[in-house]
Formats: sequence, structure tokens, C-alpha cells
Amino acid sequence: LNDDKTYSIDGYLPFLVRDKGTWDVDDPQYPFRIIFDEEGSNGPLVSSLNFPVTGGVRQIRLTFSPGCHTNAYTYEFEKVSN
Repeated sequence: LNDDKTYSIDGYLPFLVRDKGTWDVDDPQYPFRIIFDEEGSNGPLVSSLNFPVTGGVRQIRLTFSPGCHTNAYTYEFEKVSN
């Protein structure tokens, strides 16, 4: 997730989107959902999110099910410095 609200996927794993695109949140101050708009898609995909603090650092955590409700994926994002 980039500061300019674009994203890219390197080394695809099961995720909400496959290709690059843009992202946004439902509320900049208190977000509860993240919105991915993948290039070439028919519309945006929305996922719930939360912001746990791990090791004193705020993370972004997404949990979603790609279809089967008994199979869920959880991804935790951490900020990297360039």
C-alpha cells in the first residue's frame, strides 16, 4: 500500500485482488473498511480491517474468506521504510 493510494502485488498469494490498482478507506479518521479498485475489474472490493498494536507498532490487519466460510486468510501489513 503506497502513500499515493496505489498498491501492487508481488508474489501473489490468495488475496482480494491480483493486479495493481488503487486503495482507499471508508473513513480517513476512523476506518473500518478498506476498498481495493483493481485495474481492469468490474468494481471495487471491500474488506473489513482493524489496527492492532504489535510490539509497540500499529499494524493493518485484513481477514477475509475467498468463498468458503470455513477457510479464512489473515494478512498483517507493516510499514517499511524506503
